[in-house]
Formats: sequence, structure tokens, C-alpha cells
Amino acid sequence: MINAFIRSDTFENKGYWLRKHVAWFSHRYNAHYGIAQLSPQSPRYQVARDSLAELQRAASLGPNPGAATQAQAQPKIIWMYWDAPLESAPEVVRLSVRSWQALNPDYEVRLLSDDNIQQVLGFDFLAAFELSTVRLNPAIKADVLRLYLLSRYGGVWADSTTFCLTPLSEWLPVAMSELGFFTFRQSKAPARPMEVWFIAAVQGREIVTHTLGLFLEHLFLPRRSAIFISNRAKNHAKLGVGRQHPELLYADFVRRAERFGFMPYFSFSYYLNDSLREYLSSADIERFMALENRYVGNGEEFEAFQEALVSKQTYKRDYQQRPVFLKRKDYLLSLLADTKEAEARVSVSSASA
Repeated sequence: MINAFIRSDTFENKGYWLRKHVAWFSHRYNAHYGIAQLSPQSPRYQVARDSLAELQRAASLGPNPGAATQAQAQPKIIWMYWDAPLESAPEVVRLSVRSWQALNPDYEVRLLSDDNIQQVLGFDFLAAFELSTVRLNPAIKADVLRLYLLSRYGGVWADSTTFCLTPLSEWLPVAMSELGFFTFRQSKAPARPMEVWFIAAVQGREIVTHTLGLFLEHLFLPRRSAIFISNRAKNHAKLGVGRQHPELLYADFVRRAERFGFMPYFSFSYYLNDSLREYLSSADIERFMALENRYVGNGEEFEAFQEALVSKQTYKRDYQQRPVFLKRKDYLLSLLADTKEAEARVSVSSASA
């Protein structure tokens, strides 16, 4: 009975006062979700500390002084992540990876998973989160991952539910030439206009490293009572913020949410707003907002999808059975087939020459 109560949404969303003032409830909540359970004497604790130290080092990096050009600072790497092996992933994920590989043969697609992430990065990335005092979900861990990769190495991050519809070489160099950083922008949620499912950045760009630093600082604050991730309208309303909040929100919004025991689900976007304000002038931001912006989300009309550079899908619910996805899938497969035929013609022509 008590275990069911501890893991209930009601206790999580309404029981913060109880967890904060009654240690027994806080301990039970933390134990149930595996929050901050490592003993400082355990070998795993040192692994986690080393992992966190590596993340913090990346947040303190500056631009690569050895990179003479922006091209050197932004390697042709497309970073992607799916927690499980690709062969067992949903169809939308498999198609996503294919699209980035096929349309960008001049880039290396590095697909990370829980099985290979330690080998690829050289440290146990996931171990750091065992020290966090926030009940994390996979999305927040993936947010930290993309920020770490772009801070440490640079390149492109693409969510594993995105479709590449136009080769990066045809548009990204121009988009990156302004500021060494690029994301798409949206207007449906004015408080967080930057889309973070596709990000390109030169290595060590301050916008990215500062955002990572803000994230790490909050996730690993020492707390007597753990907080949780929330996108519930009722929780945001406690701070006077609705779904269509008309003004930009910044890092201070995340800090204020702490009083009510939660961390906003879209904290990445609020931290990014902070970094843009910190490192770009108003003229820079104006230029940034005027950059290429042809993308679609998972529900836009097919005509807009055909004109997009990149599209965002989802693996959730029944999306992969809906007509909107099936039509996109057919279009993408046709595009990939045309790309393969074009490559074959180039190969034959080169051989003849």
C-alpha cells in the first residue's frame, strides 16, 4: 500500500512538502527511484564522480585554438542516440538513421546507444546521473548528452526521430557561417522559440558550453529532498506561467520552480535562452532569427514536409500507423531510392572516365 502511494503521480506532484519536511518519505521516494543512492565508499561512486568531472570539463571548454577555420572546429559528424540496438528500434528511428546516412555521405553518422556509449566516449556517461538529486527521465539525459557532445567535439546533433530531407552540404555551411551555431526556431511556444532536436555547433561554442554548465549546476545541486521533472500545466501555473506564456523564459524560471519541487521539462530551452542572451548581441540574435528555417514538426501538412530541410517525427502512441507518417515514409523511401540511383550513376561515370 505505502509503495503504491510512494510511486503515485499524486505523491510526486503534491507530496513535495511532505518529502521536504518528513525525512522518512524523502528516503523512501529516493530509494524507490534510485536517486542519490551511492555510498561514497563504493567503487561505483568514484566512477560516477569521474563521469561528472568529465561533463564539467566539457562545460568549461572554449573554442578549439588549433582550429584555423570554422570547418575544422565543426567536424563532419552527425551525432544521434537511441538507447537500444538499432535493429530493435521503432521503424521511424531506423528510417531516421538511414536518411542522415544516405543524404550526407560526406558526414560520419555516429549512433550512440546504451550498449556502446561508454566505448565511444571513453567514460561511463550514464554513471554521472546516479549522483543527481533530480528524478531524471531519458529526455533530460539526452539533453545533457547532446550538449556534452557539441561542447567537447562539435558537429551536428539530430534526434533519432528526425528525417533528413536535404543534404546538409546544400544549406548548413551558410547557416553556420553567421555565428557558428544553428537551430531551427518555432513560434507556437513563445517562451522557448529554439528547437533543440537539431543543433549544429562548432566545438566549444560558448552558447553550448554555458547551457551545459547551467544544466549540470542544477541537476547536481545538493538537496535534502529530490525534485522531479514536470511539464504539467498545474505545476507551471504555480509560477504564473501558462502553456502560451508570451515572453521568453530563462534560467531563473528553472530556479524558481525548485520552490515547488520540480524542474521544468523544457529546462534546456530556458537555459539556451539564457546563453543566447549572454553571448549574442541584439543584432546577432536578429540575424540568427532570420536564418534558414524550413522544417516541419510531426503534424504539418504534407506540402510543407516536401519543402522542408529536416522534419521531426515521434515514436510515441500510434503515430507510425497514422496517414501523416505513412505518407512521409513513402516520400522518404522514394527520396532515398533516388539518391542511391544518383550515386550509382556518378560511380559509373567516374569508372568510365
